[in-house]
Amino acid sequence: MTHFIGCDAHSMTCTFQHINQDGALGFEKTIPTESLAFDKLLGCLEQPVCITLEAGRNYWWILQHLKAHPAVTEVNIVDPMKSRRIASELAVNAGYGRAKNDRIDAEMLAEQTRLGLARTINIPSPEQLANRSICRQRFELIKQRTRTKNHIQALLAMHGVRVATNKLTFNDEIKQKAFARLPEFVCFILEQDIDKVLFSRP
Repeated sequence: MTHFIGCDAHSMTCTFQHINQDGALGFEKTIPTESLAFDKLLGCLEQPVCITLEAGRNYWWILQHLKAHPAVTEVNIVDPMKSRRIASELAVNAGYGRAKNDRIDAEMLAEQTRLGLARTINIPSPEQLANRSICRQRFELIKQRTRTKNHIQALLAMHGVRVATNKLTFNDEIKQKAFARLPEFVCFILEQDIDKVLFSRP
């Protein structure tokens, strides 16, 4: 008989709530978000469990660690927005009203899976995760570079200087001529912005 555990995962702690197939509450435990603490908790289980948690910022490594444990038959990762809408209704039906805490959140995650309501996400393979992370990094670098270039142009415009950012960045002669027309504090800021542009080149 499979039992269900909801895991309300945070950066520092995770709260686990156990439910059996009939919906009766079992143990509740809050532990550090660390692999050794997970192993100690899972080592106390006497029956196979299905664990459900939201796709938060640290879900990937928690998923990998939990699903490798022999006591865990399945790990469900649910969409946070969809899960919370379902959980709010289940909490009202369970008599909690609009009350919300880590233990209730963990219970509602387990209850969604028990009732077949969990809106799971597609888990990327390690290769897909690597490719997505690299693409996301490139996007962030381009976004940072564009923001910095706009800041450079705003500073130049405020002091009546017109020069292309690329020329200011890569042509030292043009840069020195522009700086000669600008207050010292503006040159100081521009030097930092130029370093950012160079650093954030994808």
